[in-house]
Parts: sequence; C-alpha cells; structure tokens
Amino acid sequence: MVKPPAVYTAGMLRALGRGIDTNAWSWLSSGAGQRLFMPPNVSGWDDERWLDTASFRGRWEIANYATSPYSLTDKHAGSLPAEPTALVDGALPFWGDPSVRSATRAALLAFATRAMDDARASWQKLTYRVLTANALRQLIAVSRPPDLVRTQVLRPATSTPPLTTAARFLPGRYTLWCSLAGHRTRGMSATLVIRKP
Repeated sequence: MVKPPAVYTAGMLRALGRGIDTNAWSWLSSGAGQRLFMPPNVSGWDDERWLDTASFRGRWEIANYATSPYSLTDKHAGSLPAEPTALVDGALPFWGDPSVRSATRAALLAFATRAMDDARASWQKLTYRVLTANALRQLIAVSRPPDLVRTQVLRPATSTPPLTTAARFLPGRYTLWCSLAGHRTRGMSATLVIRKP
C-alpha cells in the first residue's frame, strides 16, 4: 500500500524533526491527491490509487518543500565527496539510514554517476556535488513507497487444509487488510511491524 499524502508528509516531517510550521502542507497534500477532510465520496479515499502521474508530482513537491530548509549550498561543496558512491552513502543518513532496495540503490548510484560525469569545468566539479547531494536526498524521499503485496483469497484457519501465503518485507510498518468488499471498513485490518534483526 502506498502511503496517503498526509501520512507521507507526516512521516517525512517526523524524520526531519520538523513540525507543522506552515499551512502549505494542506495545499501540498491536495496536489498529491488528498484534500484533507474532503474525501471524494462517503466511502473515503481509495488506498490503491495514491500514486499516478499527477499525484507523483505532488509528492515530489512535498519532498522539495520539506527538505528546502536543509538544502546544501555552494559553501558546503568543499566538504562533499566527488565520488558517486560516497554521495549516495552521504545522502542516506539524512533520512536516518533507511534500508533501500538494491534496485533503488543502483538507480541512485546511476543518477549520481551521470550527474558527476557531466561536471567538466572546474566550477561544475564543485557545484555538481551540491546539486547531486540535494537531488539524492529528494530522490530517496520519493523512492520509498512500500510495496503493495496482494495475496490470493485466504480460507479461514479452520478450513481443511488452511491456505497460507508468504511475502518478504523490509523493516518498516505495514498495514494489512482484507480486500473483500466492506471487510476493511468492518475492522479486518492489522498493522505489521518488521524490525531490523
């Protein structure tokens, strides 16, 4: 399940140690597809439709707005590494060293490599470090939607034989629910917390 914009924003602000310091979060959330206290109909929001081409731009803007006060500037350029791997390794602690999938890490590294390879002039070699480090922070923020794992319909444990399923999760907090019509609204949901070993 992809986090609703309000949850996404709250988690990002919490990770940054930043509170609700502006009313901009309301219009930013709206741009990501969620007008607070105004669901599209009486059944609420469709939790499977939080991410599309229109709402992704809203999430990008939320991440940009949240990280702006912490943006690096040219005065930080001398303290930043020039190596793409070191830039990626330096951007992850900004978000508390989240575990990222190997494919996500490879994409971040490919981005950093291309960006730093484009730095040819002496001024670019310093400025691109700052631009790349800031961009990596934002890319990490928008690249962490949790996986949606859908299983086949499971029979009750009392049936013979009971049907089980398996899924692999990274450390984090996950919401589980029954997707049969009306089951989730009747309380057939749970929170699963996976911690690092």
